[in-house]
Amino acid sequence: MFLVVAFIVSLIPAFFLYRWLKRQKDMPDGYADRCKRSLIGGMVCSLPVIGMSLVLHVIGNLLHFKDGNPVLYQAYYTFFVLAFSEELMKFLALKRVIKGRSCSWLEVTVYMVLVGLGFEVLEAVPYAIGSGAGHMLVRGVTMMHVGFGFVTGYFYGKSRHLGNKAIAVGGFVLAWLMHGLYDFTLAEEVLALSDWIAAIPVTLAAVCVVLLFLIIRFVKKSRSKEPYITVR
Repeated sequence: MFLVVAFIVSLIPAFFLYRWLKRQKDMPDGYADRCKRSLIGGMVCSLPVIGMSLVLHVIGNLLHFKDGNPVLYQAYYTFFVLAFSEELMKFLALKRVIKGRSCSWLEVTVYMVLVGLGFEVLEAVPYAIGSGAGHMLVRGVTMMHVGFGFVTGYFYGKSRHLGNKAIAVGGFVLAWLMHGLYDFTLAEEVLALSDWIAAIPVTLAAVCVVLLFLIIRFVKKSRSKEPYITVR
């Protein structure tokens, strides 16, 4: 019973973030509906993530990555099988939400954050099975996928505003590398290399907490600045 309560409590920050973003005033028609679609899209994209991860995992086995250096195998597994497949499918979920629409820099960022939030909420379910209350609460506070979503969405929105696709690529790569590095440095084989490595995932988790505050600041500040609310 205690673990169930801890799981529910861990979802409270996600609930309030979604509610706050969805209820922003003076947004374009259909904004609230697209917020909901983004959240659901983040949940649904977990299915193609499983498929893509399976394909990449099979490729790794066919190439006998697992038979070689265990650290190199973890690098392949965490950066590609996990991080790349998840970040790519989340980005494609965003593309489906805004397909055929002209959206502002602010909208694109919010929708991508909510895609990450949806993925985070659904991913919390299997992680809750067999994990402790502390682990669930930490995940609820850090919301890593929300932070990664902010990075991807912010730079993708900027690239649309400036007409520079390289910015979008840079934002995606940054989110992917942050995600991959976090998972990689949590692997037992990597942690065994040195004691200081444990500081890397802790630092990245702290960065994602900071990103949560930056999301709120960005939404509040951008609504009064023309570049962020101009539709492109």
